[in-house]
Amino acid sequence: MVGGTATEEDKAPIVVDDGQIEWVSKFPYLGSLIAGSGRIDVEIEIRLAKASKAFGALRRAVFKDVHLSMTTKRHVYRACVLTVLLYGSECRVPLKRHLKKLNTFHHRCLRGLALPTANSGSRGYHQHKCGKGGEILRP
Repeated sequence: MVGGTATEEDKAPIVVDDGQIEWVSKFPYLGSLIAGSGRIDVEIEIRLAKASKAFGALRRAVFKDVHLSMTTKRHVYRACVLTVLLYGSECRVPLKRHLKKLNTFHHRCLRGLALPTANSGSRGYHQHKCGKGGEILRP
């Protein structure tokens, strides 16, 4: 493969024990999507969708529960949402646009964790951070 484009030689059939292995442009591996081009755009979108689903599933039961402390909510968020979002990220090299998408999702979730206060005016949220500057990944 040269420059992210598969050549005909790359697509040549491989025979193993009377069976042929077919060439595919992408495939799932250990919960991640591996693309032949090396691009991670689709994988980032999949991670965002899965993390959003995890956050949505916990929203009413945990994040909107006024009887749970912010510390507990933050721990549940880190354990159940951030792990889904960042699964396999140590194997990827994100571009700035990917980092922006991930951080936008993260900040939106943090706002969803926040409880409105009586004196907070139009903002209505407690400030809380998850790491320096509240970002999950840095370029």
